[in-house]
Amino acid sequence: MDNTISQLVEQQFGYNEFNQPNKLTGLQALAKIFLNLLTMEPKTIPSSPEMGVGIALYRTEFNNQDTYADIRNTFKSQINRFYPQYSKYVRDIIIEKIPENQLNSGGNGIYIAVALSESDEIDKDQIIVYSNINNPNNGKTITSFTII
Repeated sequence: MDNTISQLVEQQFGYNEFNQPNKLTGLQALAKIFLNLLTMEPKTIPSSPEMGVGIALYRTEFNNQDTYADIRNTFKSQINRFYPQYSKYVRDIIIEKIPENQLNSGGNGIYIAVALSESDEIDKDQIIVYSNINNPNNGKTITSFTII
């Protein structure tokens, strides 16, 4: 198995305009893998019931630093366990509260970013997975999502 990001390929559903299977490569593939891991709930895959952070399960938790630490630690642990060959690229997992004025009808929310470390293959501080309503890092964001 190749451990370099540039060689990473993630198959997608459907076909492209040349009737070839859709696929993501490089940073986009890694972002998709991490996004799937973050949003997948444990027990989704019977052969790997521990896989998945299940970020939606945190909706009813307190929006505080203890919850952020739990999410961060769970996410890091999942990456280390299921994708150890790519964990060396993860510099930081950033979790912050979304300001109330950016949320419809008030409410509560967080954004999550995965920042990659500096290496020969990627830009310094590249952010590959980013969850935020108003994304200030558009130039360096590979994929994004919002959980309401």
